[in-house]
Amino acid sequence: MHSDVKAMLRKKNRLLHKGRVEEASALARCIGNEITRRTKTELSLLHENVDSREMLACVRRLTGKQKNVGGPCRRHYCRNIKRSLLYYFH
Repeated sequence: MHSDVKAMLRKKNRLLHKGRVEEASALARCIGNEITRRTKTELSLLHENVDSREMLACVRRLTGKQKNVGGPCRRHYCRNIKRSLLYYFH
């Protein structure tokens, strides 16, 4: 997230805590428009023949999420293989 959007979010939260809901709502609309504008710009930089891997990488960059490489299933699978190897080779 960009620093100017973060600053606007902090300002919106301060306004909400002070009870100035109308001003906070107006600022929330501005924040939404700014995020939409930035997302459109980022996605428009992709070329027409983009593959799904590149598209998902762009979406992950925009959402701030990381690729899940070593999830709980992988840990479970690795543990079971280790147990099997210990059983067979001891």
